[in-house]
Amino acid sequence: MLAGCYRPARLTTTHLNKRGEIMAAPILPAHPLYGLPLDCELAVVFETEDPFHMPLDRLESLIEDTEPGTEMRGYLCGLYDLRRAVVYARGH
Repeated sequence: MLAGCYRPARLTTTHLNKRGEIMAAPILPAHPLYGLPLDCELAVVFETEDPFHMPLDRLESLIEDTEPGTEMRGYLCGLYDLRRAVVYARGH
């Protein structure tokens, strides 16, 4: 993966199977980026651009291109609100 990727790493935990053997089991994080297909346009954007530093109009265009009512759109809207608050707090 390229530098600047915000995809969370896959996590595992252990449990005992029916024979008493310790097995690794994946923990599926609730982060919306975890399930993002690597070949989709948004994944490429996050691989090449830092969403915490991109211009607000760029972030807004990503939101407009994302399907309404999805976790991804909610994540992007939350990120947009956070970025907007930072911009206004700095007086830019």
